[in-house]
Amino acid sequence: MNKNKPIAAIAILCRLFLLTSLALTACQSSLALEGVEQSPLVAPTVGADWLPLPATDIWSIPPRPATLVPAEGRPHLTLPLITPLPTPTPLPEHGVKVTEVQEREFRISGAQPSQEVRFIAPNIEGETLVGVVGKGTDIWAVVAIDLYSGYERTLFEGREFPYAPQISGKHVAWVTSRKLYVYNIEQQTVEEWPEVGESPRQARISGNIIVWEYLPSLLSADSDIWGYDLSSRKGFPIVTRPGVQFGPLISDRWVLYLDSTDTKAVDWDEGLYAVHLDTGETIRLGQVYGRWRQETSWFYTLDTPWVAWSTGHWSDKPELYLYNLETRQAMTVAVTPCGASIAQPRRVENLAISENIVIFTCGQPMGYDIERGVFFSIPIYAAMPAGGEWWGLGGWSIAGDRIVWVLTSERESRLYTAQIERRP
Repeated sequence: MNKNKPIAAIAILCRLFLLTSLALTACQSSLALEGVEQSPLVAPTVGADWLPLPATDIWSIPPRPATLVPAEGRPHLTLPLITPLPTPTPLPEHGVKVTEVQEREFRISGAQPSQEVRFIAPNIEGETLVGVVGKGTDIWAVVAIDLYSGYERTLFEGREFPYAPQISGKHVAWVTSRKLYVYNIEQQTVEEWPEVGESPRQARISGNIIVWEYLPSLLSADSDIWGYDLSSRKGFPIVTRPGVQFGPLISDRWVLYLDSTDTKAVDWDEGLYAVHLDTGETIRLGQVYGRWRQETSWFYTLDTPWVAWSTGHWSDKPELYLYNLETRQAMTVAVTPCGASIAQPRRVENLAISENIVIFTCGQPMGYDIERGVFFSIPIYAAMPAGGEWWGLGGWSIAGDRIVWVLTSERESRLYTAQIERRP
């Protein structure tokens, strides 16, 4: 008897077993697919069975854009230079116009002249602008600039990078990789706040309340939303559920945040929620694209009573979503000035809001007046000197009828302000 026959027989049996297993798996997958409920993005459904927690879902999820994210829209390690400067097409005027665009000179003590300093993360309230500048090698400073007088004050400096300082009333708040700081403008003192977790992220302030993303430990897979009352000097949890809740914003008594455990959001999207600090009422607003964590904050903004956001997806029909937390009015605005098409998809991003004005970029910088229902141009390059290579918009902020923005390159930044003028 040939000694190879048993081996051959065993090999044949193994192949038959493998083919049978594959066939059974395919059948099970087919049967399973028939029983899967359709994604709410395909067949929008609003009902208690879809809600991940006791919350009010204000509407069905907007449909997913037909066009996927193009390769050029994904994050770049080195941003492409803008040369020459873009020349956006001015939008028709409908009683709202951005005027008095001017460059603001500033000088940071112990640093280079303003045009040779990188100014990062501008945030404005009234006449006060706060942001981050580099002062020498590996030295970062949080600065406050009085836009009326040009007076500059250094609030804090150190080797740890201070992330996105925020101003509200007499306080400025920011985080580093391990700490949370609050500066009192009246007393000219800075405090480091205890019990903020291992690595506090995205601190935001409104009045006497600070909110941030709380990480229990560096090894934790979960994160929560916590708050701190500066008047009572007490911390308190806002959202503490299994999973990752992150990206908080606060305005008055409402907190906006993202929830990665949202079962209604599909693929790489994150659920967008609002919660009231006093009543605990929770509202599910929608969802935003969350694959790239550093991008998610570009897609939503809050200034009570209005919340504004976009899905963050590239689309041939980009939309802006608005919700009034007082009247519970929900609006969908087709952003037609984007000039988007199937061949050239756009997305609504870099959102900021103050009162009834939302500013954002979608093909070009623009704003939307919620009361009048009109778009208007924001000519961020209008006062820019010719020549030079630029990365483009390095951040902006809006307070009332004033907009401030930074244009930045690898070597320098330029700071600009403008007024929003409304005519009957």
